[in-house]
Amino acid sequence: MVTFEDKLELFKSMVYDKVKEESDARVEKLKAENERILSQSRERLQGEADRIIEDMVERGDLKKQEIISQETMEGRRMVLLKLSGFVDMLMQRLYARGAEFAGGEGYREFFLNKLTKALAGIAERECSGRTLMLELTAKDRELFGADIRELFERRGCESSKIEFLELSSEHIGGFVLTDKDGTFRIDSSLSEMIDENREKVGRMVFEYLEENGDDYE
Repeated sequence: MVTFEDKLELFKSMVYDKVKEESDARVEKLKAENERILSQSRERLQGEADRIIEDMVERGDLKKQEIISQETMEGRRMVLLKLSGFVDMLMQRLYARGAEFAGGEGYREFFLNKLTKALAGIAERECSGRTLMLELTAKDRELFGADIRELFERRGCESSKIEFLELSSEHIGGFVLTDKDGTFRIDSSLSEMIDENREKVGRMVFEYLEENGDDYE
């Protein structure tokens, strides 16, 4: 005979099994959800960590490139300074050679040929009725004064309208021809001829150093 107590125990057992089954299902579901959340969190954190590392590496590379760029620019600046100093030295030698030329044989012919070409480039209307100004060294005026007047007269410029001016002290020879109205200026001074070649001298020096593998140090 089944007693009330037996029925109660059976009912409790059935309820317990049902609750346990539902609890186990909820636990498994929670475990699965937790695992999914943890997995997503790990992936997100790993992604953030990777981005941070990449950013650090990139910034490190940029910093390295910046340092290299600064060193390269400084190296180029030093090269340019050394190159400029070397070109200055060569230019001083050219000035010295020019001064020697102005005091030697062949300079008179050079001077008068240059002046003849300068006068040939002046239209007669620019010469006639105008005062032409010739800048030259005191030495050249003393040596070539008569030749200069003859050239002007031959060109059709009255010698009385020539005004002689003295070149500034840094000039070593040659001349500058202008008119009083400032309509033209012909600079055939030796200093100007030498200065015009400064860029060419610098280019030649740089090309020579490159071809010979000089490190400029």
